[in-house]
Amino acid sequence: MKIFLVSAPSESAGIENSAESRAMKEQYPLGIAYLASILEKENHNTKLFNFFHNPMDSIKDEFFKSISLEQPDIICFSILSMNRVSTFKLTKLIKEKYPSIKIIVGG
Repeated sequence: MKIFLVSAPSESAGIENSAESRAMKEQYPLGIAYLASILEKENHNTKLFNFFHNPMDSIKDEFFKSISLEQPDIICFSILSMNRVSTFKLTKLIKEKYPSIKIIVGG
């Protein structure tokens, strides 16, 4: 099974002077990295997308091109208060373009 694991953009991504941006700059989404490790041990094909620090407009084309080319079975989102709006926007767009892809959201 092909599974994408995604950390969607933070609402303050691209705003360099925000306290959130400065504090989170060095962090990596370990939760989805751990999930990828477990899924790979079970012979699933995974791909991670860490968009947390990228503005929403800057990631859409790349992300949807990957979806189109790789046709994942499932797309999982790691959701936090800081990226909830962009997560909901992306899940809505995915369901409009690719209704057969299953979406899982967790935090």
